[in-house]
Amino acid sequence: MLATPSSAAPSAQVVDPANDANGGAYWAGDPDTVTPAGSQSYADVTALRFATTKTTKRVGRRTVTTVTGLTVTMTLTAAPVAPADATGIYRVFAMGPKCVVGIEHYTRPLPNIVQPRTAVFDTCRGSLRRTALKAPAIKGTTITWTVPLTAVPKDTKVGVGTTLTNLHFEVYVAHQAACAQSQPGGEQPPCAFMLDTTFQRSATFAIR
Repeated sequence: MLATPSSAAPSAQVVDPANDANGGAYWAGDPDTVTPAGSQSYADVTALRFATTKTTKRVGRRTVTTVTGLTVTMTLTAAPVAPADATGIYRVFAMGPKCVVGIEHYTRPLPNIVQPRTAVFDTCRGSLRRTALKAPAIKGTTITWTVPLTAVPKDTKVGVGTTLTNLHFEVYVAHQAACAQSQPGGEQPPCAFMLDTTFQRSATFAIR
């Protein structure tokens, strides 16, 4: 049996300007403002690409293909290496059939916060739920998560045939010293500061 990504790898579903990971512009209402002097390249996302993973096997004279999950590749303008005194938080969001779903990765643990560094998350139970996921592959300026459908809680109703909508991302930086003095938060720790996101919310991806 052979596991492969989709044979027709799609172009990026989400694109974002380079040099806009400036944090402050988000709070001013425009996260796509390009400010190279203040942009943090390790947090500067330029694209998100979703692709289906499949397995193929021979059954008699037939080749049977089965959808097993998806990969999500985040491309940045530099390697995702946060400052030595900080943690980078990389998060991808989508709207599923029942609730918000997504994936995240913390580059290092944070004080006072006990949770998986890499996780699938969802809001189907009314609050944020995290399910541990294998760490992503980090190569050069990309982060690639592999998400088996078996890793996604069944009550999210995410599966073969699901179309994920409202695709977008958020990247935060959290400084260790500040986090050591704060209480645990929900979606992101209260000591985290957003550096990059996008207001683009029209992108979709079908798992098939």
